[in-house]
Amino acid sequence: MRRPAARLPRLAGAARGRIGLRGAVLAVVVVGLVLTAVLAVVTFRGHQRAESRLLGLQTRLIAAAGQAADQLYVQDHLGGAAAVAAATGGSVTEFRKAVAGIVTAKGPFVSASLWQLSGASPRLVAAVGGKPLLAPGAARLAALLRQSAASKTFVVTKVTAPGAVRLAFAAAASGSHGRFAVYAEEPLPVNGRVSDPADSPIGPLSFAVYLGRSTTPGMLLETNSAGPLPLRGTTFTTGFVFGNTFVTITTSPRGSLSGPVSQVLPWAIVAGGLLLTFLAALLAGAWSAAGTMPSGCPAKSASCTWSSGRSLRHCSTHCCRAGCLLSRTWSSRPATCPAPPAWTSAATGMTWCRWTAAGSFSRWVMSPDAVSTPPQ
Repeated sequence: MRRPAARLPRLAGAARGRIGLRGAVLAVVVVGLVLTAVLAVVTFRGHQRAESRLLGLQTRLIAAAGQAADQLYVQDHLGGAAAVAAATGGSVTEFRKAVAGIVTAKGPFVSASLWQLSGASPRLVAAVGGKPLLAPGAARLAALLRQSAASKTFVVTKVTAPGAVRLAFAAAASGSHGRFAVYAEEPLPVNGRVSDPADSPIGPLSFAVYLGRSTTPGMLLETNSAGPLPLRGTTFTTGFVFGNTFVTITTSPRGSLSGPVSQVLPWAIVAGGLLLTFLAALLAGAWSAAGTMPSGCPAKSASCTWSSGRSLRHCSTHCCRAGCLLSRTWSSRPATCPAPPAWTSAATGMTWCRWTAAGSFSRWVMSPDAVSTPPQ
């Protein structure tokens, strides 16, 4: 019978082996997950910073282009028409010539009028185009014209009516014949929604343009976003001086501005890191299992050696010259063991082989759970 005192050390050794194996695998998993998380977070934050920089750059370019183009266009055409009127004493013919190319049914202006500001109240001199939303004689129109006379640049405001939204401009000029002002209205989308051409350079962006520094719905001029406003997610806001007021532009990327590779890279790192961690855990488990001395194997000596320097989880003895390997998983006679002079099976199910040939051990016991010391 197997002695209990001999089995306790073997069980303790097996338990220590299992704990060591689990510890090695756990350490590899923890290190792999931490490295994967750190690399993924660093890559993701780098992608966000790159997206923010590109978004800011494109938004500032849009604002610079708007300030240069729109500001110059209004000042050149409306201010130029007012200067012509001041120089010609309010000539209707010259005024109509000055605004003929900018007042059309398709815009940019749908109506324009010339006003003389020399008297106590503005006096209408001429009008072209459609009917303006601010009718002649309206208090708001008179205030806008007087404001343009006191301003060094044109003045602009937003006017609305049922089914119509327009941007109203007024530019004034003085001459030898007095002070004159030109009033014009530019149509805006009723709901503020516009569509971008297919080749538009701002196609990758959603934008919202507001008159003034506020981004309230009432100050919205136009947007290409079909979603709710203000824009959400990653956004960038800038603006530029426009006449006597300010235009605010808010943008948000519709996709990755730095390309699909940069967008997918953090998730690729997560997937690759998890796969590598899994493979490393398997290798660590196999390496730890291979490097653990089987419970009950004799210590390395001249008469018992470890195969490949402990690289395999079994021991090989000199007494079994043909390569009989002792393993914890054997429960019966090994196929590679040479036929010894005798085989004996114990009542407990253990099997051992007995040799009479010369060697350090004359017999060795093998069992399913542990290799034990040969019975005396």
